Formats: sequence, structure tokens, C-alpha cells
Amino acid sequence: MTNDTGIGETRLRNVLLIKGNYDRAGGGETMVATQLTAMDRSRYSPTLAILQKAGLVGSSLLREAAPDVPRVDVRWRGITGAPMATAALRKIIIERKNRSGSHARHAR
Repeated sequence: MTNDTGIGETRLRNVLLIKGNYDRAGGGETMVATQLTAMDRSRYSPTLAILQKAGLVGSSLLREAAPDVPRVDVRWRGITGAPMATAALRKIIIERKNRSGSHARHAR
């Protein structure tokens, strides 16, 4: 894509990773932390949504991995609260999509 100045413009792709919080780190937390750390920031703009259960602190691995990645807590009350969590995630996606124009990178 080229803008009117002739400089190529590359848009960052928004990526939303969603993970439940648990008191200890397992395979899922390790995988998400690795993805967040390894993701190419010149191509992707990641956000981590953490499904928060009341009373759980969550894994320190997800709190400490890739500190430049925005985190959003989404209240999780179990499967009966899934519609509310889905609505919250939808809102996050829409907000990220609306902001994506400000995340354009210019390439020469």
C-alpha cells in the first residue's frame, strides 16, 4: 500500500490473545508468554485479555512476559458468565480495530 507521499505504509495487524488466569503456570501460560515475547512488533500489535476469576492472582509468568504488551482483565464468572465475557471481548476488539489507523508504520 502506498500513501500520497509515495512512502509505502504497512499496517500492524491487531492480535488478541485470550487466556484464563490460574495460580500456577502450565503449558498454556508458557505458550502465550512465548508468543508474546517472540511476536514481531513491526508486523503485529498484540493485546492480552486475561479472563479473571475472582480471588485468583494468576500466574506471574503472564504478568511478567512482554511488559510492552497491553493487558486487559475480563471478568470471568464461569460458563454462566460467558455472554458477559464475550461482550467485553467484543468491545476490546472493536476498540483495537478503531485505533488501528494510529498504528500504521511507514516503510521506505
